[in-house]
Amino acid sequence: MNTLNYDQQLEKIKNITNIWKVRDLSLIGSIVILKFLALSKLAHLFFMLPNPTDSFYVKLKKIISCVTTNQQSLSIQF
Repeated sequence: MNTLNYDQQLEKIKNITNIWKVRDLSLIGSIVILKFLALSKLAHLFFMLPNPTDSFYVKLKKIISCVTTNQQSLSIQF
């Protein structure tokens, strides 16, 4: 059941990043999109549900890297 909640939010984040990745965002713009539009969707789940599996973090990192591909090297570690 928990994975379903996380998967739904990952899909929403993927939709958000797909909208914004076609735009030529600066590094700061990418961070703003990820911080306020994408990761804020997960904050409630992280507080209320048990920790997600490792595969969740792999999927999230893949989605985030799509937004930052045109930017300088942005190190993302979980």
